[in-house]
Amino acid sequence: MKKISILAIITLLFIAVEFVSAFVDLWGYKSLSGIVKQSTEVVGKSIDGDHRTFTIVQSLNMVPVEDKLALDTLENTYLDTQIPYGVGKVVVCGWLPMWMAWVSFLFLIALPLAIWGIVNFIKLLISVFKHEIFTRKNARRLRIFVYTNYGIIAVSSICDWVCYRCVASQTIMPGYVVGNYEFAVSWSDMFLMCLFAEIFALGVKLQEEQELTI
Repeated sequence: MKKISILAIITLLFIAVEFVSAFVDLWGYKSLSGIVKQSTEVVGKSIDGDHRTFTIVQSLNMVPVEDKLALDTLENTYLDTQIPYGVGKVVVCGWLPMWMAWVSFLFLIALPLAIWGIVNFIKLLISVFKHEIFTRKNARRLRIFVYTNYGIIAVSSICDWVCYRCVASQTIMPGYVVGNYEFAVSWSDMFLMCLFAEIFALGVKLQEEQELTI
């Protein structure tokens, strides 16, 4: 039980840190994303573009084209000389169609859903501390936590992929081509957690049937 308590505290701590860091990145105007967006908006105001609706900051994976790449240099303090460097990612702004702006408002319901999932996860931990583990309530709480949180992550990842492709189609960098999108979530881990939640619920059901049989 002591190990479970320590793991539970660490898990809740990391969840809190991820929530705070997400909001800091979202409204952090001093971050690289904020600086890029502000500079791009200044450029956008000087351009007549009725087809442009709103800007979005996106990190793009860059793949070098060997025969077209001319490496620039930067200073290495250890060798006290200039050495070549390459670019693996760039942070740029792009313009998205209006319908995607309206879709983004759907994520306003994501916050209460995420909180609902975390609340159920905390209730699950409280039940475990009370030695009430294999119950229908805990099976339901685990399902809610897994499906709400991973569902939000899956939908946001798909939307981010759409935004990535849209911004990538507008971006050209000499000597590079835009690489494939890298999903932040592991789909195998996501389905494993869903499978674990269903196995737990099935175990609770079988235990109840066995108790009734006895």
